[in-house]
Amino acid sequence: MGTVDKPVDSTQVVLDKKPAARASPSASSFWSSPTVSLGLKVAAVLFVVGNVIALYVLHFENRPAPSTRFSFSNVATSATGATPKSGEILSLSTLGAARTGAGTTAYLNTATVADPSGAEYCEYINLAPMSVSLAASPVNLISYRRVRGATKESVLTTVSFSPKTKAATVAVDAVTAASVMDAGHTIRGLATVSDSSAVVLTLSDAAPYTVQVLPAAWTAPTNVALEKTKAVTVTTLSMSNVIAPIGPNAFVVAYYESYMTSPYAQRVKVGTLDPTTRAITFSTNAPVFGPANDNDAWTNFGRPQALASSSSASSSAPLAFVIPFYAATSNATLNGARDSGLCLTMASFDRQANAVSAFTSAVCDKRFQPTYLLESLRITPVLLAVVFYDSKNNGALTVVLARVPSAETVATSAPQFRSVYVFAEAVGPFSFGAGWGFWPKPSLALLAGNRLAVSFMNQAASGLPSVKILQFSTASLALKDVTPVLPTTQDAFTLEIEQGGLDGTITHDVIAVGDDSVLTGHLGKRGAATHATVSVVEAFGAPVGVVHKCDGKTKATATISGHAEDVMLAPAQSKLQSGQTYYATTAGYVVSADAAASPAGAEFIVASENKRVLVTVDSKVGYAIDDDTIFVTTA
Repeated sequence: MGTVDKPVDSTQVVLDKKPAARASPSASSFWSSPTVSLGLKVAAVLFVVGNVIALYVLHFENRPAPSTRFSFSNVATSATGATPKSGEILSLSTLGAARTGAGTTAYLNTATVADPSGAEYCEYINLAPMSVSLAASPVNLISYRRVRGATKESVLTTVSFSPKTKAATVAVDAVTAASVMDAGHTIRGLATVSDSSAVVLTLSDAAPYTVQVLPAAWTAPTNVALEKTKAVTVTTLSMSNVIAPIGPNAFVVAYYESYMTSPYAQRVKVGTLDPTTRAITFSTNAPVFGPANDNDAWTNFGRPQALASSSSASSSAPLAFVIPFYAATSNATLNGARDSGLCLTMASFDRQANAVSAFTSAVCDKRFQPTYLLESLRITPVLLAVVFYDSKNNGALTVVLARVPSAETVATSAPQFRSVYVFAEAVGPFSFGAGWGFWPKPSLALLAGNRLAVSFMNQAASGLPSVKILQFSTASLALKDVTPVLPTTQDAFTLEIEQGGLDGTITHDVIAVGDDSVLTGHLGKRGAATHATVSVVEAFGAPVGVVHKCDGKTKATATISGHAEDVMLAPAQSKLQSGQTYYATTAGYVVSADAAASPAGAEFIVASENKRVLVTVDSKVGYAIDDDTIFVTTA
């Protein structure tokens, strides 16, 4: 049988009863007890308050703000003032040195060509280096034409850039009679052939439109003189002309035969400058390149570029050059049958015989069909960059890289087209009202770190002058963005004018003024608007952090994340605005965005501290948490 549980008899349950515990005295009884003295009560209060203060100090006051710091042993020590200082934003140079400034900054309208002669406006800008020994220099040649009523005079002077202040200065006060061309002759090109000499291409303003070349010399950065009595005639009645250096005291001029005949061709002459007598001598021949111009087609060409030589420093080194061109069908009924695509051809120059070789067979790539004007620049000993607007791709601005041979192998090697980069931001035709007097020629400048600056008129923004910096790989030859497209003026700008408006000429140019800096300018009059602007764009790379301390020689410590105090402010800034996002400038200080002035969705902001400063959004440093502290979030 199973076990059956019986009910519990409550009378058999006995609870163990213990005496109740004595109640503890309450805190209130301590203070109300008559047996506790007043002194003991005061001592207790002081004990509690002291412990609270001690806990606060230990927990908060002695605990440092959260931040991460990193030390750099390779510190820039440059006369340009790039050595980091406490509070400045830090970046790494292309050589890996810690230096002041970071991100990408455009300093707009940093100089104007305000000629003291009382000119109504200036036009036809040209830029050229003052040295062949330096990759880039802060002082360069600039030419322009000043217009006062019927008087038009071309001027040659200098433009300088200060890496410390980020300001440019056109030396208009240094202009003398020796640096002004004779009336009726306009400077249309510059070519630097030594560290103290350049050759100047001029065009007369009236028929027969004489093309001449003359030397210019300088003994100091602002003491430039045109040697007008040494001018030599190249040709007459040429529609367009370009000049370029090809070696020590040597240059090439490309030009058209007289357009009064049909057909008419393109030719080149090579010139040499005697550094002692200052005499210019042209080659005994002028070979033809490209298809001739007639009623059915026409040919356009860009500036020639010297080919590298293994002994380029020697005056006896072989001289050779490559020139880009394209032929376009002008007869609509031919439906593009004469279109050539983008073409390259080469020639060499024999100094002893003073003769130019015949041009090599042109190498053409029909994937592209340039339109308007094109430009080229040799960016490595074996790489040529060509920039143009491509009519086969809705007029998109395009950069093509091509491999080119050395000067020694021109006769046995041919160029090879390689990579291409298309600007999605610059697409469409140049259709801007009455006439077409502007000059839509893109320009190129080479920066350190395999970077290429492209200055151009953006047809997608009414022709707004703009700059974008690309980077190229010498291994894959691929091109990629370094910066977004940045406008180079905040002034109202458009190429559009009404019928009957002044169809004036707008030209622009660009030149490197440092490893990471380009100076660009545009001049001219369009409609009723005059333009005389010089701007600087710098690309320093991503912000690394905020300098905590630097010995000025070999070591810098930077806050790379977390709290950073005493951050360097813009010149017009007195304190940070809590909650604002702050961006680095290449000058080393921080700026915030002017929300009203900054274009919605753009990859750059307009600085609220200075409306003439643009900063790319990838230059972000962090957020202000009070009026002198930024929480750094560069990573």
